[in-house]
Amino acid sequence: RGRSTLERMRTSAAPIPPRGHARTDTAIRHLADAVARLRAAQRELDGLEPDAASAALLLGLLEQGNRAIAYEQLRTAFRADANQVHRLDPDTAAAIDALAADPGALAEGTAEVPPERICPGMAPHRDTASWLQAHLHISATEARRRITGGRLLVAPAPTPPESPDHGQDRRSPDEPAARVSAPLFPLLAGAAADGSADVGTLAQLAGRLESMQPRIAERPDAANLNTAI
Repeated sequence: RGRSTLERMRTSAAPIPPRGHARTDTAIRHLADAVARLRAAQRELDGLEPDAASAALLLGLLEQGNRAIAYEQLRTAFRADANQVHRLDPDTAAAIDALAADPGALAEGTAEVPPERICPGMAPHRDTASWLQAHLHISATEARRRITGGRLLVAPAPTPPESPDHGQDRRSPDEPAARVSAPLFPLLAGAAADGSADVGTLAQLAGRLESMQPRIAERPDAANLNTAI
């Protein structure tokens, strides 16, 4: 009520942009194109008889591709969980499933990324894990692994309550949230991000290390001990 007329005019005149949609749409189109190219490469490889050297190179390339995809699955599962993907409108979710199954139209630019529509009442799914199971057709174990892996290998470590910065956003307006601090186990997170080790194994190790924290956290050398382990 106390705002000036000029302030109200400025507020009403400034449209609220979607959440990073322009850059997100571009990245999604690039990924859709990569999926289409991967399927084309699979068709080219079908029926070939690679020698030992070619087979070894194919295995290495496939492993690197698998690690890149596995890490991005953790990152995206973490973001989807934060954005309550389980509350997506069922019709929107069905349209997304169709685009993911046949990404050609996205890659060519003849299909658009659907706008976000969230159900205001009861969510169609219980939580993110159940959404992942229903829409990605993966097991409950795999859904939990991706969510836990995202929490331990992607999410920034929480700020301790005794920290003077606790509860404050230390980011600049242009700085993404992931830069606020490193994940809880930065060595494992780094290996997952750069593809130097199997992402599933790293997520499993992070879970085991997390289970040891009650015995480690109270020690004055807790950070060094985690690094050594």
